[in-house]
Order: sequence, then C-alpha cells, then structure tokens
Amino acid sequence: ETSRRALAGDEAALAALRTGVAHMPGRGSAPAPPSQLLEFVRCAYSLKNEAGGEKLVVTLMGYLQRALAHPRRKEARRICQWDPEYKAFRSGSPMSLDCLLAAGFSVKETDANGTPYLVLSGVSVPVLRQYVEVCKRLLMSGDGVEAEAAGRKQEQPSALASARRESPAGVGRRAASPRRVVGAPGKRPSDARDADAERPMIETLQEMISGLISELERHASASNETSSSPPPNATDDGRKPQEPPSRAPVHYRVYRSPAFPGLPGMGLPFMGGGGDGDEEGEVAALERRLRSAALPAEADEVATRELKRLRRMSPMHSEYSTLIDYLEWIADLPWNKSTPERLSVAAARAQLDDDHYAMSKVKGRILESLAVCQLRGDTKGSIMCMLGPPGIGKTSLGKSIAAALGRDFYRVSLGGVHSEAEVRGHRRTYVGALPGLILQAMKKCGSNNAVIMLDEIDKLGRNSLNGDPSSALLEVLDPEQNQAFRDHFLALPFNLSRVLFIATANEIEGIPRPLRDRMELIEMHGYTVEEKIQIARRHLLKKQQEVHGLPPGTLTVSDEILDTLISGYTREAGVRELERQIAALCRSAAAKLIAQREGADETTDTADDHHAPANAPAANSAANLGPAMSPMPIGYDELVEALGPPKFDAERDVVARLQKPGTALGLAWMPFGGEVLFVEAEVMRGKGQVQLTGQLGDVMQESAKAALSWIRAHAAELHLSLLDDEESLLSKRDVHIHFPAGAISKDGPSAGVTITTALVSALTGRLVRADTAMTGEVTLRGVVLPVGGVKEKVIAAHRTGVRRIILPEQNKKDLREMPQTVKDEVTFIFASNVRQVLDAALMPESGTQPEPSTADGPEPTGLEDSHPHQPATI
Repeated sequence: ETSRRALAGDEAALAALRTGVAHMPGRGSAPAPPSQLLEFVRCAYSLKNEAGGEKLVVTLMGYLQRALAHPRRKEARRICQWDPEYKAFRSGSPMSLDCLLAAGFSVKETDANGTPYLVLSGVSVPVLRQYVEVCKRLLMSGDGVEAEAAGRKQEQPSALASARRESPAGVGRRAASPRRVVGAPGKRPSDARDADAERPMIETLQEMISGLISELERHASASNETSSSPPPNATDDGRKPQEPPSRAPVHYRVYRSPAFPGLPGMGLPFMGGGGDGDEEGEVAALERRLRSAALPAEADEVATRELKRLRRMSPMHSEYSTLIDYLEWIADLPWNKSTPERLSVAAARAQLDDDHYAMSKVKGRILESLAVCQLRGDTKGSIMCMLGPPGIGKTSLGKSIAAALGRDFYRVSLGGVHSEAEVRGHRRTYVGALPGLILQAMKKCGSNNAVIMLDEIDKLGRNSLNGDPSSALLEVLDPEQNQAFRDHFLALPFNLSRVLFIATANEIEGIPRPLRDRMELIEMHGYTVEEKIQIARRHLLKKQQEVHGLPPGTLTVSDEILDTLISGYTREAGVRELERQIAALCRSAAAKLIAQREGADETTDTADDHHAPANAPAANSAANLGPAMSPMPIGYDELVEALGPPKFDAERDVVARLQKPGTALGLAWMPFGGEVLFVEAEVMRGKGQVQLTGQLGDVMQESAKAALSWIRAHAAELHLSLLDDEESLLSKRDVHIHFPAGAISKDGPSAGVTITTALVSALTGRLVRADTAMTGEVTLRGVVLPVGGVKEKVIAAHRTGVRRIILPEQNKKDLREMPQTVKDEVTFIFASNVRQVLDAALMPESGTQPEPSTADGPEPTGLEDSHPHQPATI
C-alpha cells in the first residue's frame, strides 16, 4: 500500500519508503542521499518491468554483490564492456546502462590493450548494501503494478511526480495476490520468502556447476572411468549384487561470475567467457591449434598430457604461463608443413644466372643436387659449406638458391655464439627458457623444407664454460642424425632431414675437424677484373643509382673507366669496396644534379620577375623542376674529381720495386683472397749471420734457411766463386732477408722459390724480371714442391698486372679451374727444380728493367692495403 501511494505521488508515502530502505536493520550508518537512491529505485523498477526483467535485475545485483564482496579490489569494481555477459545485459533493455550509471558506474578507463571498462567509483559499502537490498525486494515483488503505474504516469504532468511515481524500491504484488504483498506479516512464511529470493542465484550456480562437472568428466583419466558393461542385478547364489567401482571425487569451486578472481576479463580455463572479445577460453583455442598441427605420435602424446595438466591448473600457478609457452611452441612448429618446390633445372639455372655473375662451380653443384632430387622424387636436404673470402656474395647466393628452389629462407648468424644452449635451447627448468636458434628458424620459416644459412660458421665461440656450440651443431649437420633432432626446450624429436643447410666461412682452419667432416666444402675464389666489370655493370650500378634516387641510366661508365676504377681504387677479392666507390660516384652525381636544378630555378625566377606582368599567375609547378635529367658520362677527370687520385698503380709499383738486384715478387694466400708479396735480400760483409725480418712464422724461417743452404751447396754451380772464394762467402758475409708490410704476420712454405731467387739475385747482381711472379716450396735438393691456393694467387697476380707466373710442375692440374680470361692473358711456366726457376726469373747480366712511369703517388710497400690483423700464407 505504501508503494501504491508512492506511485500516486504521496509525499508522506514516498518519505516512508525512503526511510524504510535507508534504515534497514544491520546496515551501515552512511545511507545514500534520497535523490541518489530514488534515481536508482526508478531505474531498477523500470528494468524490472521490461521483458525478461528478472534476469536483468539478477545480473545487475551480481555486479553490485561482487563489488560489495571485494570493496577494495579494483577488478571487482569494474565491468569489461566486451564481456559476453555484459553484452547480453546491455542488449536486454535500454535501461540496463541507466541502472549501472545510477548505481555509480562510469565509462572512464581503458587498459593497455584499449579494452573499455565501466568503473564503480565514489560509492561506499553501505550504499552498495542499499542497492543490493533494492534488487532483492524487486525480485521478491510481483509484476501486477505495471499497468496501473503506466496509467498513473500519464495523469501526472509533473516531471517530479513522474520520477516519484516510478521510484518504489520495495513494492509488492497487488491485493489480488495477498500471499506476495509486502508489509502483510503472517500471510507468508519467512523461509518461503528467502527461498524465492535465492532461487535465481541457485539456478545460476547450478548451471555453472553442471558445466564444470561435465567438462571435468569429459577429460577424466581412463583409470577413473567406470566399466562399460553394467553390473548384474544379482548373483546366482543370492548374494547382493556387486556395486560398480566408485569414481574419484570431483572437486570444484564456484565463483560469482565467469571472470576469474584476480584476473579481470579472463574466463575459467575450461569455460567460455572472458574479456578481449574471445568467444571461448584460451586453452580451448590452444587445443584446437594442437589438433590442426598434425603432430607426430610422440609429440601428440606429450601435448595431450601437458594439455590435461593445464586444464587442472589455476592461472595463478607459477607454471601456468610456462606450460602455455611450451604448448604454443609445439603448435607453431612446422611438423608436417612444407612449401611446394620447383624442381625445374632450367628455371633454377635462369634464376641463379640472373642474380649472380660467374660462380659456375657453386651453381653447378646446386643444379646437380636439384637434378638428383628430380630423378629420385625425394627432396632430402644436404649440407654445403661455401668457403671463400668476404665480399664475394656467399650470403646473397644462399637467398638466390632458396628463390630458385621455391623454398623459404632464413639466415642464422653464428658469429659470436658461445653457448651450447643457443643452438640446442635451454631446458624448461630455467626462467625465460627458449628453444635454440635452429628451431627458432624453423618456426619463423613455417615449413620443414626451408633453406637455412649458417653464416660465419668459422667464427663460433670456443673454449666457453657454457659448452661448445660447434659440438651442438654436429647433430644438426649430420644427414644420418638430424631426422630426430632433440632440442633441450622441447625434448621432442624434430625432423630436419628435408632442410637444406648452407654454411659460409672465410677460413677452413676455424672450423673444427668433426664439424668440417659433416659438410661438403665448396671453395669460392675472388673475381677477376673482367668479372668485376660485368658485376658492376649488371648489378652494382643499378642498385646504387636506385639507392641514391637517380633514375636508371643516369650514370654512363665505359669498360675502360670501370677497369681504372677497379685497378686503381680497389684491391680486394670481392666487390664490397667497388660498391662503395660506385656509391661515391652516385653521391657526386646527385650533388651536381641538385646544383644544376637550383641554379636553373634561380635563373628562371629572376627572368620571371623582370618580364612577367604584375597580375601574372604563378608559374607552373612542372617548370620549377629544372632541366630534364640527362645522362652523365663518367670519364677519368670525373673519376679523379669524385674519388681523388688513384690509390694503386700495379704495373708501376712492380717495375719500381724491381729496379735493384735482390728483390723478387712472390704470391701469398690470405683469408680475403690472394695477394702479391715482395721479398728483399741484401748481402753485406759480416760474420756469416742470417737475419730474417717481417713478422715471419716458423715455417717461413725454415724455408729461408733451406734456400740459403742450397745456395751455399751450389755456389760453384751458380758461379758465385768468381766473385769471391767460398770461404769468404760462408764466413765473411751476412745475409738479411726482409718481407715488407711487417704489421702482417706471414707464414707458409710456398715462398721458398721466391727467397732463393732473391738471394741469387743479390749475390750475382742480376735483376729479376718485373713481369714475373712465382710460388713454390724448395727442398735442400732443389726440388720444387706443389703448393695450395694457386687460383687465388694467380688471380691476385693478374689483378696486379703480372703476365708471367712460375708454378710448380705438379700444380699444372690447377689450371682447369682458372678463369679463361686469365689463362688467355698470363703465361705460365712450370718448373720442377730451382735451376729452371732461376733461368726463367733472372734477367741476363747486362739486362735492365724498363723505366717506371713518372705518375705521382706514394712508393708501394707490397701489402700496404691488406688487413693488418690477417695473416698471409705464403
């Protein structure tokens, strides 16, 4: 009756209703202001009268009860607007949001991911208790006053009367239903009223518990399940029937909402719900990914077992996130995923020829492997190691191989890797454990037949306290073992047999012998001058013009200028320095072009100021671009202007150094390619001592002593006795042998013939031919033994301008791998003993060298352009 009078606008009834709600027994001492409480009563009552209003009021009461149960917890006082329960609450009635706003919620917070939340602020615990009591009384009340309230609403024009008419918080059913009228004690037992109030909450809890139990039963272990056959009703001897085996008790906990405690917006691990718009739980999505990964038998068994553990684990557990990472790695690895391959040999050859010039040996090896795969029908991978100086295109060639085969490509840099765990992964017992570099590469490629480049394999860390990384690579690079590679993190076998591994190295000595034995070495040598010209014209010029904003064809460079650029400004096996010099030419051309444009713009602006009328429109924007870009030819003057005077003059250097007796030109092998090496010998009066300088190794010192011993033994044959008697030659002359470029360590046996020639030249006064270089090892009997690195040494001599080369007889077979241009321009002389070397290298006694050119430039020092820390192998 009080509610009826309040709806009619009775001030006394409305005050009595507010007083009754505000002074409920056992509540706090700080009730809500009448206006605030009245607004909430109005919104809640209107929500109750909507279709399905009871469920909406139950949801509203749940939000308030959660905030009341944990008043100091931030997660309990906010609602995620992406939560499915909240979306259903909002879509149920337009009054839903008004009720939340009236209760004190406001839209004013988003998390780091941009998730919007409704936040309850400025509402005390006593006020929350009043709001919850209002919702409880609305759920206990009937719904017969809706029509009467709507009729009275039209009779009162006042907005205040309308608010008062819609504001009762504890209305009961109308008189026609006396068993539900509020304020009529004795009409209804208190326990029945409490049961009616708790019924919606009980139904919600029942639904949640049923879902929990059904999910747990579905994933229960086989040992806890009952037998499939039902027990008999009774035995033959009349005894009681056998009871079925009891199940293990199912333990569960019930929460007030799908949001997990402590983690707002995150549903239970095995239930739908949660924030961020997810329609299902995280574990369910992970299970679906694992099923679609087509795991092998062992990996599937482990993933299933760990997934069951994850379902029984609370997200608050310390191992929960680690287990999630482990299962995600299993799901992301390409166990059975492969990319379709192109096995066409012709297409692969065209791709390789288009990307790289020369390198016929490497290209032939790739095409042979591809032909075998096409015949066999199996694309089993192989392990190759490209060995050669830096800057010759080993890494870019690996990318071209992957493009030619139609496979994914990934580069693993091994330089500085000093721990075994970086290759095989960390065990999961460590915090922040991850798989090794190999499985990380497989995950990023997304296919099990990728091309993986192990770059700088000769620079792996050694003597580490954390294990030897080169030993960890033994299983990876063994074709008989890598089909079951086990990473420490996964502890599962992964098949690497279809992966094409390509390693790169600069020095063979840096690769341990067991690891070297598992790879097929493909030696790559430096480029000749002609090959560098073609590389510059086909690739480097186009690339640098694009990088510097110049249209293609802006720079026109002839082959003669490129030859001058290569010979005078670079001295390397690769093309990196050549590319830097071309980049300098492009920068100079760009600066000239901009200067021309700015000058043309100033001239045009001045002419327009003098001749254009006062009201003339602005000039066309196209006219401000300056003159059209025309080709800029690069000649010798432009070359010197941009790069300065030439740094090297090979032919002049050699002639200038060989103007005096006692100097010979040898050949050396270095990690970045071949190089020419001068040897100087000087004989002076003394006590028969021998002095060696130039940072020489033990092997080279022994070669010098062997050469001097052979000369002393054959003094008469060499006509040295005509100059002086043998006794004075042995005991009264000191010999000093020097190798210029003393900052570079030098070692190796192949300088024997060069040292012998320099000593004989110094003792006899005969000059060594300036166009001749030599290499070979000498024994005490005068036999010339074969040496290695012949191709690199010959290319270096050809690059320097040498056109006669003396080689050991047994190195004649190495000419097969020599570039044809080199063989056409160089005369090779093969010698089997020292006498043949001296006859070919020394000039007649009256012979003189041609005079060197008078061009300016510093006096050469032989290896002055070499890297100061790279040793030379003679």
